[in-house]
Formats: sequence, structure tokens, C-alpha cells
Amino acid sequence: MLMMASSMLAANSTQTVTTVSTAIDLTTDVDYTITSSSAPFGAMGSVNIANTDHAVLILSNIKPSVVLSKYMSFIYIDGQKAENGVNCQVKMYGTGAIVFPYGSDFRPLTVYSEPGFKGESCDDFGLENTGGFMNTLTTAKLNNRIRSFRLKRGYMVTFALGTGGWGYSRCFIADRADLEFSNMPANMDAKISSYRVFHWYNAQKKGLASNAGKAANDALNTSWCYDWAQGNASLLPDHEWVPNHIYEDWPSAATCGSVTGSCHMKTNNEPGNSADDHPQDVATVLANWQNLMRTGMRLCSETSHDGSWNHLRAFIDSIDARGWRCDILDLHCYWSTGFGNLTGYSDDYGKGRPIWISEWIWGASWNGNGAFASGVTDTQIYNRTVEILNALNSNTRVERYAYWNGESKGHIYENGSTTTLGKYYASMNSGLGYNAANEYIPRIVYTSPTNLDVASYNKTTGIARLTWADNNGDMIDSLVVEYLAPGTTRYRAVATVAPRDKTGNAANTYAANVSLDVVSGAHTFRIAAYPAANRVPRYSGTASVTTSMAQGNDLLQYGVIEVANTDAISTDFQTPFTAAPVVLMGIQTNKNANTTTVSLISSISVRGFTYQPLPWAQSGTQTYSGKEQIPFLAISQGSHKQGSMQIEVGQEKVKTDTTQVTFATPFPEGVTPVVIVEVNKPSLKENPINLRIWDVTNTGFKAIALYEAGVGKGVVVKQTMSYMAVTPGQATLDGGITLSAGIGTTPLYGTTYRPVPFRKTQTDGSVDDTADSLALLNPYIFGAAQTFNIKAAIALRHSVDMTVTDPEWGTLTYGARIRRMVDMSGDNATLRNTSATADTVGWICISTTTQTTAIPDVNNDGQVDTADVLALYEQMQQAEPDMTFDVNQDGIIDTQDVLIIYEYMQNN
Repeated sequence: MLMMASSMLAANSTQTVTTVSTAIDLTTDVDYTITSSSAPFGAMGSVNIANTDHAVLILSNIKPSVVLSKYMSFIYIDGQKAENGVNCQVKMYGTGAIVFPYGSDFRPLTVYSEPGFKGESCDDFGLENTGGFMNTLTTAKLNNRIRSFRLKRGYMVTFALGTGGWGYSRCFIADRADLEFSNMPANMDAKISSYRVFHWYNAQKKGLASNAGKAANDALNTSWCYDWAQGNASLLPDHEWVPNHIYEDWPSAATCGSVTGSCHMKTNNEPGNSADDHPQDVATVLANWQNLMRTGMRLCSETSHDGSWNHLRAFIDSIDARGWRCDILDLHCYWSTGFGNLTGYSDDYGKGRPIWISEWIWGASWNGNGAFASGVTDTQIYNRTVEILNALNSNTRVERYAYWNGESKGHIYENGSTTTLGKYYASMNSGLGYNAANEYIPRIVYTSPTNLDVASYNKTTGIARLTWADNNGDMIDSLVVEYLAPGTTRYRAVATVAPRDKTGNAANTYAANVSLDVVSGAHTFRIAAYPAANRVPRYSGTASVTTSMAQGNDLLQYGVIEVANTDAISTDFQTPFTAAPVVLMGIQTNKNANTTTVSLISSISVRGFTYQPLPWAQSGTQTYSGKEQIPFLAISQGSHKQGSMQIEVGQEKVKTDTTQVTFATPFPEGVTPVVIVEVNKPSLKENPINLRIWDVTNTGFKAIALYEAGVGKGVVVKQTMSYMAVTPGQATLDGGITLSAGIGTTPLYGTTYRPVPFRKTQTDGSVDDTADSLALLNPYIFGAAQTFNIKAAIALRHSVDMTVTDPEWGTLTYGARIRRMVDMSGDNATLRNTSATADTVGWICISTTTQTTAIPDVNNDGQVDTADVLALYEQMQQAEPDMTFDVNQDGIIDTQDVLIIYEYMQNN
């Protein structure tokens, strides 16, 4: 699909002669080829390239240096004597030379601001580079506005979407005709910010490895070579000296990129070979690869090693997964067989890339095979090598190969002369190497934004400042900041950020100021990246700010904290207390089953408190992958009477030895209160401290403070334990708050969640056995084990509520499924979490006595009726066209459906 908008101009017609004996004018689009290797021109012969747009002269069997030294007087450019670098260019063309009618002021590249070569145009491009790297476009050169281009034959241009060569890049090659793109590929359209133009040399396949000597390359009639450095342009016009980036980081990307005698770069020599002088892992190679891409050069892969094919595979897979550019598969082939399967290597390891074999010979001395097997003769070596050469020359996937002349056998050049095999190598026409059909276009990979973080949050203004990394901002249309308010299920867009070009090795960062909804819970953000060619967004991870607001009355305030990470969270009281209250945390949900946390209440004042989840260090993970909810209550110290319920709130110093707590006011004889406890403002904040209580009576209870056993560290000083003791039963407090308490009838043990129903306590102290005897509206659930039957730190977790549907109130909760999580670290590893060690749980719930979600008078007619419901439903249908009145799909249309519709409209 990417090639559909491109085209090579119609190939020139061809005309071939042996010798030119008369004056020839090339007035049409023609490749005029002279085949003689000794007498291309007769005494009266000449060629005038009159058509300076497309006509070329090819001397197919004469090297460019010979053309320059002997035959320029027979060549004219539009009637003027040909002068290389003045009014023409003489370059290699396979085994011969090609003459282009390009003058010293020639401009090979023209770009346009509109498709179809329309709009503004610019051709102010030469062969410049910026310190070995690509050049950043200016406004005058249509930065981020190129939508079509033309490239003249004999050149390559590399475009990148970021500045300085960063970001997605692609090489465009005009090897045998002008190259035109009337429409850019969608991911590059009007997004190009860097360029670099190179000479393109039509090299033949054969080359020489590890030897850039002119004498050897002249004798072997090669088109290209390399050695173990960056090379230069000194071997032109007959030989292309390819720079060789051998390992990270030598020669450097900038050094190799500064070479102007080649548009190619060899890279990383056998990094997977532990016996090589610089083995390096794939991550090390990849860490510098973007710098190699920034040169704009056509890049070879790291080279293979027969013992590390997986290294090469991992490299190519990693390149493609990132959408990076690697244009050529580079192989080392010291093989006795297998040269007939090179297309398979290209498909398997190179994913279809063209092949360079930058080292090869028949067999390997270290394996004793091929030429190095015992008794193999020079004739056998010659015959087998010729067979291999025929295979390489006929395989269109093989673009170049370089013979390794450094072994003890199979020499093609020694003592300053070609061997018998070398003479064959020199005389052989290996054919033009590059085949446009094998071009490997870098994969278009739209990656998600990463490293999303809340860099700062201003509690006073409610402004969160977000930062994130955008790895391909130059390929996308827009970035959208999305926000999920606490208690809702749908993200909404709150800001659109314009993408910027990639400008460095580190991905770009952006920031957006977003005013948070003033509600309690985790305010969650994510970034949606909308690709240019595909409107399906890629989402970042999430980042959250947790805010908490209490509700309640002068005695008791409560709420729920939504936790997305282990950061400290500040909670403000609705109204200040007259003195610092006691703060107690409820039973946490269990979205992160492998993260066991204890509450750290680090500060308490009359205006609020700071809570932080503190994970067990010896059990599971220490991070959150999903949001948790944990209730809290703050209550004034002292003895309180609420209806039939007595409440005592106090504090006691607790150490690792048993502490007896005595109530200031005993509960009535025969009444065993429900007790919940919490460490407030501990002196040690590094490790979670767990409180266990037992022997609860009407006069008091026993308590002890525990660390994880595996930590091997006791509580050095006494800690402040806050407690709340409540008479089992139910009472209504000021402000419509219902306080309920009871003792669970299901013992907790093992690893499963066990149902703990909220049973109503009768006036005679008995418990109503009806399953839903105490059904509560939106309860906040608190609890603690009232026994100490397993001698270890524990944590309670709450999973699914036990609910019933009430025709008036909707969903009511009559119980919770609760699990006892036991510290099995250290010496506790031998403990048995069985029914023999089960604990009894006491629970306390805070709930409301009135319905919290009311349907509004939408049409303001003074009454809430069917018309209001229809108005809400109409609004919802506009956003959700497929929605039906039976929103929760329970088979009936009732109040619950209306409430869901109303909640949806509030959130959206």
C-alpha cells in the first residue's frame, strides 16, 4: 500500500552499440550503452547528451576512472565538452560507468506542499549533512509540509519525521529512473522534518571484505569494499568504500555518517559471537541504533554468526517491533553448503530484506570443512567457489557480497596479484546489485504513550500537571488527555495536545493542566494517541491523583479512599473537629490479590489526616495494578451514647508484649462490644505494624503489636493504638447516619472468602437468623478479628457484597465476603491456616438512611414525573443510541433503570 502513491518515471528506452563511429545526439529519454572495453569511440565518434533531463550514456565495460582519463573528449553535454563535476557526473555502473548530464549547480530533489507536485515547491537541497547526521528542515524547506516529491536518477534521499533525523525514517532510491511520489505515505504525509541526500552508485554485487586497498580492488574489478574503520571517498569513482560501524560505539555514528563516499553503513560485527573482540547483547546494539538511523545512511543489520542466529533474530524482531529502520540483512557465510537457501534466510531472519554477505568463503578453517577439509585441492576449491558465485549472482535477493580473502586457502589475491580464482572473480560480471523489488519499507508501528505521571498536584487549586513520553508523536494526528472521575466507568476527554516532532533519544514530554472534579477517590488519567493512518487510538497506562473528602457530623465523619498506588493521600474533614479525632480504616477491597497492605496513618489534625497503604514486604508484590477502596472514619475520643448503642473511643500504648486495655466506662454486664483498632501516627513508618486483639469483654480487651515475622524486627517503642468499641446493634445518628455493629457467625480461615452476614441484634441480645435481616444502603464496612487464634499478623480483605433488591431502595447490602490473609513469612511458615486456628470477626457499618441518588426535576415544572425520566432517557440515547429502557437488562423497567440513566447523565 505504501508504494501505491509512488512511481518510477517510465524507464528510458535502451540503445546498445559496440563502438560509436559518428556523432550521436541523444535527444530522447534513452540509456545509450557502448559495450566495447577497448575502443568505445572511433576517430569520428562522439556522443552529445542533448536531452539533459533523462538521457544518459553508459560505457558498460570501462571503469569510470578510465572514462575520465581517456574518453571525456568524445562526450558532450548539450553541445559543450563534458567536464566531470562541472556539467556532468561520471559514476560507476556495474562493471562500467554511467555519465549523467548534471551540472555543478544541479538540484536532485524537489519537494512540494501539496499532492500531485502542486503548491509551494523547494529544491534547495544538496549533499550537506549536519555533523554526520540528517538535516532539519526549515519553514522555507517545507518543514512538516512535504506532501509530494521528485528525486532525480542517481540519488538517494532519506526522510525522517523528527528533527535531526529522529523518529520514523525511510530511504528513497532513484537507481535507474527518476523517482516520483505524487502522494506521500499516510504516516509521512506533511510530517517530514529531516532529510539527507546522497549520491547513489549502481554497484555490481561483488566486493572485497576487510581490504580497502586500491591495488587489490582494481585487480579484482570490485565495485565496493570495506575495512575496519569508517572509510572515505578516495576509491571513487571505481569503488565504493563502505563505512563500518564495528561495535558500540566505534567508529561513532557521527564519524561514519560524515563519510560522503557511500550512502550505506555496515554495522556491529558479530555481536553475538562471544569469541569476537567486542561481543555485545542486543540491548546494547539497540541502545545506539537510533543514532545510526539519524545518519540517513542505508543500514545493514548486525552481522550473523553461525553460533548466534537467535541474536540476529532478536535484533531484527526488536527493530521491527519499534518501527525502526534496518534496510539490509548482513550475513557471514563460512559454509560448506547452504548458499542455495539464501532467500529462506532473507525471509526467516530478515523478514524479506535484501542480503549483503559481507564475509564468505567456501567452508571454515575452524570447522575443517569445505576448502579446509583434508585433501581438498585448489581445483576443487576453484570449481566449488565458482558454483557458489553462480548461485549468488543468480539470486535476486542477494544485493552484494564481499569475498573473505584472509584464510589460509581459497585466496583470490595474494602477493600483489590475482590468483587463478581471483582472475575468474575479476572477469566475472556479477550484475547490478540493487533490486528495487526487494526494498524493505520500515514497519509503521504506532506505540502507546509511556511513563505517564502526575508530576505535581496543587491541592488548593485542584490542578494536576501531567507528563508523559510520546515515542512517535511525529506520526500521529493528536494526543488526547482522558479523565476518569471517581466512581464512574467512562473516561472523558479533557484536553487535546498537539503532537510534536521527535527531537532526541529521549521521547518528547508534554504537560496539561486539568481541573479535577471535587469528589473523593482516585482521579485517573490516560493519554490517547490517535495515529495518522488509523483512527483507533493507542492508550498509555494510567496515572492517578487520590483526593478524599469526609462527610458526617460533629461526632463522626467518614468516607472512602480510592487507592491507585502506595503514595500518601491527604483527606480533609467536612468540618474541623474541636480536638484531633481517632482515625480508623475499614476493610479494603481485594483488586490486588497479591498485595497485602496495612494502613499507615502518619498524621492527624482537627482538619484532616494522611493515609498511606504500606504493603507487607515479605508477601506478594508491593505495587498496585488496580484501584482499591478502603473506608475510613474519624470519631471524637470519649464515651458516647447513641440510641441503644454505647460507643467508647480511646487510645492506648501498645508494644510487642500483651497490653490490657480497660474501658473508661464498662459496657453493661453481658454485653460484649465489637472492637476495631488502628495504629495512629506510628513512630516507625518503614514496616507495617499489625494490631491483634482478643479476650474482648464488657470491661476491656487485650492487644499486641506485630511485625511481619520475616522482617525479624520488633516494635522498638510503644505505638499509639486507637480503638473504637461499639455495642452490637443499630442506631441512627445525627445527619441521617446509621451505625450498625455485630459479630460475624462465620469463622475466618484458609485462603477463601467467607460470607459474613450483617445480622440484627434483638433487644434481648439474640441475633436474627434471617439472611438479610440487616440490609444496609451503601455501607462502609469496618472490621477486626476479635480473637487471636493464629499467632501472626493478619489483614482482612473484602470482595463481593451480599445484596438484595428492594422495590423502594434498590440494591441493599446484607453482608460481605471477607478473607483473613495471614503473614506466613519467616518463622510463621509452619503455621496452619485451618479451621483449628479460625478467628471470629467483628464488623461495624456506617450507612445512610435515605436514598442518596434522587431524580431531578429536569423540565423544572415543579414535580418529578414521567416527563423528567423521558428527558433523561432522550439525553442518554443521544450518547448511547443502542440503549434501551431496561438498562440493567434484568427483565423489568423499574427505579433502578432510572437511577442508572441519571447517574450516566451526571457522569457524562
